[in-house]
Amino acid sequence: MVYPKDSKYENSFEQPFFEMMSRFHQNLRKENVLLICIGFSFSDKHVVTAITEALSQNPSFQLVVVNKGIDTSAKFKWLYELSKTHSNIVLIDELFKDFAQFYPDLKSYSQEDKNTIITIQQSEND
Repeated sequence: MVYPKDSKYENSFEQPFFEMMSRFHQNLRKENVLLICIGFSFSDKHVVTAITEALSQNPSFQLVVVNKGIDTSAKFKWLYELSKTHSNIVLIDELFKDFAQFYPDLKSYSQEDKNTIITIQQSEND
């Protein structure tokens, strides 16, 4: 973990973080890669850059972002706008516990839904 401080970005280019970022970049370039970001703020520029490059350069890359309040947060507006033009981005406005409970039910996260942001609809029995 690179702790938040002024030199965070520079520290991420030292070992072992440099090697981890290198492998992260390599894996994002592979075919049929799914990246699930849960609770990630998207404020780490070097990580966001790797993800946006994968979105633009790897047609089989899939990105799922799970974050409560993703539909109302200004910091996710760029991602929301990007999801309108990239069908390989799924935005899920849920808490982790709800996502984890319903994740195996792939129908809950269908990209065929006309909504850009998915919210899990719980039944009355839950």
